[in-house]
Formats: sequence, C-alpha cells, structure tokens
Amino acid sequence: MDGGRTDPTNPRWLRPDRPKLADALAAVTTAPREVWAECLLTEPGPWRLLATAAGIEVHWGDRGAWGLSDAPGEVSVRWSEDGSPGLYPWTIRDPGEAWEALAARGLIPAAWVDDPARRFIDGPGARDVLASQPTDVLAAVALAADAGGIARAEALAVELTARLAVWGSPRPRRVAWRVLPWAEWREEPYLGPSWLNVVRTQAMFTAWLPATANHPADSEWEMYWDKDPVGWVVWAAETWSEVLGEAPNALQPLVDLWATGYALDTITDDAVVLVCPALESDG
Repeated sequence: MDGGRTDPTNPRWLRPDRPKLADALAAVTTAPREVWAECLLTEPGPWRLLATAAGIEVHWGDRGAWGLSDAPGEVSVRWSEDGSPGLYPWTIRDPGEAWEALAARGLIPAAWVDDPARRFIDGPGARDVLASQPTDVLAAVALAADAGGIARAEALAVELTARLAVWGSPRPRRVAWRVLPWAEWREEPYLGPSWLNVVRTQAMFTAWLPATANHPADSEWEMYWDKDPVGWVVWAAETWSEVLGEAPNALQPLVDLWATGYALDTITDDAVVLVCPALESDG
C-alpha cells in the first residue's frame, strides 16, 4: 500500500514519512528530542518551520497556505497560547557540520558524509551546482529525518535509470537531491516537463497505442497523458506485461519511488535528480 502517495488528489500525495524528525531537529537546536516530539503532534495544527539567523521559528498560519499535513510525521506544531512564533536557537548553523552531527548521532550512515555517489543541488534552478553535502541545515534535517526512505528512493532511482536505459535514457553515475518548499516542488518542472520528458520516449508510448484505445479514461493516449500523466504512468506500470510481455517494467520503479514520498526531477548523464520536500517555506 502506498497510502495515497501515488494519487495527486490524496493528501498523502508525495508526503514522505519522517520517523526521526524530532531527533534530527534536536541535533541542530537547543531543544531536546522530547520537546520536539511533543510539538510534532499527529493532530492537525497549521504550523510551519522557518529557518532564521537565530534558530528555527515555529509559526502559526493558514494550513492551506503552507501545505502542512495532518498525517503522522508531518510538521504540525502547537506552540504558544496566543499564536506568536516560538524560537529554538541553533546549536549548529553550518550545513556541513550539521550533516556530520546527524551522522554522529546515527541518523544517517557515516558513509553519507562525503559520498561521491550522492550530491546535493543548491536551490531551485541551480541544476549544475552539485555539493557534497546539503547546503542548508533544514535541508539536512529533512533528509536525515527519513534516512531509510531516502535510501530506498535512491535505490529505486538507480533501478529506474537502468530500466529506462533500454529506451534510450542516460545511465548517470550518481544521485543528486534537491530540497524544495512544498508549494514549489508540486509545480513544474518538478512534477512537470522534466520527468515527463524522461518517461515519454516514442518507442515506449507507441507500444501502448492499441491498449490505450480501450482505456475508459480516454480513447487517445495523448489526451490521457496530457490530462493525467501520473495516472497514465501508474496505469501503464500495471498493464506493462499485457503490452510488452516479459520486458523489464521500466515504469514500476517510478511508481514505487512516488510511494516513498519523493519525486523524480530529471535524469542527466551525470545524475538522476530527486526531489525532497523542505520542512519550511518562505511563504
């Protein structure tokens, strides 16, 4: 079960589990794990985390504006009676030091501290700027809060590139992560043309032409793709063997990747780029 993470109409669409979020926040602030664990309630609470020079502020706001979820593991914090921001000062402000501290606490494998097979992209649009460690402390926290999910997403991304290579996709040598505010990463190109172009190879689509003619969503595969590309990929993965027989299912790893709560950005000769939602937004 993917918990709705492969259905864009579901509140759990691309929402990763973050079982170690309280631990990761405690590693970089003065607040101990127990305090963060109490703040991270399972009941809905329209709070957001904002990185400031002094520390992590917890703000009360409109949940629709910030895109916060009421699901376990999401950032839902109740802080003050009057709704004013709360602040937990940093104990670590340097992203590299934070990454090392998270490893020292066992929240990420020690090998991740400087792994040549894993890189991090510094901000939206900086596709060619690859760093060896996260370039923002809260980005490091977002990744360390779900190290198991991150590792599974990376393994699925590698498998995806291996299977898509048959259809002409590049075979990159490493994985790169982009950490984006929730409001941004649902917009194009992160769930738009970049990954669509990775999947949309003419050879693959032509193979589905007869099958899509019988699909109830639409009689033309082009129209079905344009209306609901995610639904098309999920459906095509399910019907793969009916259309292409024993050929390795090149779409199932993408569906499984979405089910982890993370997304594909693009695939280049250098890296398969994945997207992780940030813990905060500038609004």
